[in-house]
Amino acid sequence: MVFETDRDPSGENANWYPTIVKENLSDQAYLALREALMRGHLLPGERLLLRPTSVRFGISVTPMREAFMRLISTNALGLDARGTVFVPVLRRDELIEIRNIRMELEGRAAAEAAIVATQPDIDAMEAIQARIAACHQSKAFAEAVEFNTQFH
Repeated sequence: MVFETDRDPSGENANWYPTIVKENLSDQAYLALREALMRGHLLPGERLLLRPTSVRFGISVTPMREAFMRLISTNALGLDARGTVFVPVLRRDELIEIRNIRMELEGRAAAEAAIVATQPDIDAMEAIQARIAACHQSKAFAEAVEFNTQFH
């Protein structure tokens, strides 16, 4: 049964329209922190103080605290006994596990991409790979991470 409220003014069924929600400040802070972690902008062991971080982001402490808590709940950030948020230092076995998972997933993705890659795609990937190698040679590791992100 379709109720009158389920139809827009033209008489068409309006049930399919999605609800569009603006991204809130907490979500924006979460995404920015997650990106900073993935790109190596936040170093293992680095402390993230709530008030200074929220000031840098230009938001109040409440959405920043929510973003911190989301990342803490997934172990992307840690929380010490004093309540200070920090970037975790991964143990060797954790790094090996991450490497093994990435090798499996990225190997499969590369195999699939190789099937559909065009020559311009291959040329672009080779150029990025050359930049990554040059960054490693010159020990510009932060820049290498950026190029690696582009490559993937």
